[in-house]
Amino acid sequence: MNRIFLSAITLAAVMFGSCTRDIAEVIIENESSLMRVDEAVVISRVSLESVFGNIPAESFPVLVAPDGSILASQYDDLTGDGRWDELFLLVNMEPESSVAYTVSFIDSRDMPVINPRTNIRFARIDGTEYIPLITANRLSAADGLAGGKFQFEGPGWENDRVGFRNYFDIRNGIDIFGKLTSDMVLDRVGINENYHVHQEWGMDILKVGASLGGGSLALERNGNLHRVAPDAEGTYELITQGPLRSVFQLRFDNWLIDDNTYTLVHEISIHGGAWFYESKVYLDAPGGQHTIIGGITSLDLDDKTAYREIRSEGVVAFGTHGTQAIEGEVLGMAIMVDEDFYAGYEYIEEGEDISDTFMINMSHSDDKSVSFRFYSCWELSEPRFSQADYYYEFLELESRKKAQPLIVTYR
Repeated sequence: MNRIFLSAITLAAVMFGSCTRDIAEVIIENESSLMRVDEAVVISRVSLESVFGNIPAESFPVLVAPDGSILASQYDDLTGDGRWDELFLLVNMEPESSVAYTVSFIDSRDMPVINPRTNIRFARIDGTEYIPLITANRLSAADGLAGGKFQFEGPGWENDRVGFRNYFDIRNGIDIFGKLTSDMVLDRVGINENYHVHQEWGMDILKVGASLGGGSLALERNGNLHRVAPDAEGTYELITQGPLRSVFQLRFDNWLIDDNTYTLVHEISIHGGAWFYESKVYLDAPGGQHTIIGGITSLDLDDKTAYREIRSEGVVAFGTHGTQAIEGEVLGMAIMVDEDFYAGYEYIEEGEDISDTFMINMSHSDDKSVSFRFYSCWELSEPRFSQADYYYEFLELESRKKAQPLIVTYR
């Protein structure tokens, strides 16, 4: 894993490297009528090298704005080969605007670290020690539940708005940490404190039980519902951890359903400024009809009809809203997915191993992954989320932004 970060610095601090050909400009364009704040932009190494040739190992591209400032950048090695694969940026853009950035190169030795806006924490408990993990094997049914074995029961991820955690055992549930601070807090959460009651940073805000919690997965095959994946071999791997974006992977192998063997990979990413994390699900499955399901718990939602389905420009958001945080605060939760994958929703109140869940169905084809966002909008993090109209208007705007990503071109 190779992670190198760049802070916003002036052009005078840039050290130019060499490459086979200079790029004159990278154009980032917002064609929509919407203001974009902390909008994610990904520029692949492959796309850059296809334009101007090989990038030397010691050189890293930076985007220089017309005023001489440089966009904060993160360079992620996603394949583990020691070379960065993607340049990740967060940009602010006015409606119907474009900015032309010149590309320069900087030496890795001259790149200061920027303030973190994302974090992943996974630690094993050994007596009084908390030992960070890069990879790990999930607990089996014989091992029991994760309480007391891992800090907050499994891997956790956060940005400057919200946090989440996975139960790293046969439950494979996802829970939510509501945050009252933009600081990164997960390194210390649950150490000499009870995160089920209010702390200065926030608290655990969701009751999960036998539901699919905050975006946990299930699979439907030939009309039968299966939680992912209690009897499978499970692993965790940290892919990249940076100030702007962090990514990890949960993998499930030798998962048996009706004498068929499945492999499922759940990649989870989070970036600064977002009220969501993003899931990308890969499924290696035998023949037959398969539907991937992302869940939203309804355990503390008294009004089971307090939801809306929002369709906007090829994107669908299914959201619930009500006093469903664990101490009675208003919480909005939503799953957002491209309409091409969306296969409707169902509600299950009581099932064999899943209950109290809105199930958002996503069709799967063998040659594609399925991607969706999970939103958590707690009123104590943003008071306007207490208002249903504001929350659903927010989801509609988020849908429109997702449908109209920023465009990157070269000239």
